[in-house]
Amino acid sequence: MKIELVTREEFENLNQRIKILEEQILSKKSEAKILKSKDVKILLNCCDSTLSNYKKKNILHPMKVGGTKYYNHEEVYNIINKNKMQMAS
Repeated sequence: MKIELVTREEFENLNQRIKILEEQILSKKSEAKILKSKDVKILLNCCDSTLSNYKKKNILHPMKVGGTKYYNHEEVYNIINKNKMQMAS
């Protein structure tokens, strides 16, 4: 593994840019209606491995911000509606 050094100024600039991006994403949370993983698991009544499978199958497309995964509420509700329709038939 190659180790590269950064100056304190470079590190602080990068850290500031990351904070700005996080704030922008979280401020758009109400607009985009983003759900955290724990909320999605409750809504879908599923576990972590199921969410992982949905990601692998390209059903859900999580965004990861600071170690937390966020999901678009429309994708989640599409799964819920699809399951309701399958149960009704």
